[in-house]
Amino acid sequence: MTDETRYIGLVTRAVATAIDAALITLIALIVELGVALIASVFHLPKDVKQVLVAVGAAAYVLWTVGYFVTFWSTTGETPGDRVMRIRVVSRGRWAGEAAVGGSPRSRGGAVGAPAVRRLPPDPVRPPAARAA
Repeated sequence: MTDETRYIGLVTRAVATAIDAALITLIALIVELGVALIASVFHLPKDVKQVLVAVGAAAYVLWTVGYFVTFWSTTGETPGDRVMRIRVVSRGRWAGEAAVGGSPRSRGGAVGAPAVRRLPPDPVRPPAARAA
């Protein structure tokens, strides 16, 4: 973890989010087509179809939340972040402070906590201010 840390722009983040959205939608579409194919075999009343639509919408929301929570808590990055080479660093970490390495689980972090990386020295803050 010795690479220089740099800030990622809005467009790079938007492209990473678009990649994640495409993956989420693709997998949800495959599941939806499978469920629709199975449901087409049976004659279902209109009320049951409406319930299935509501259950499908709730499952899509849970799938989207689960996607981000799972990737952020296990690897600290989503597939879109990995493609765009985005790494998450903690706010407020200065080079003089100790940085915690490893995965969020190995250091006892909360689910969804991003991986922490050491930032390069801050050219604005003097060394005495960094130690405080």
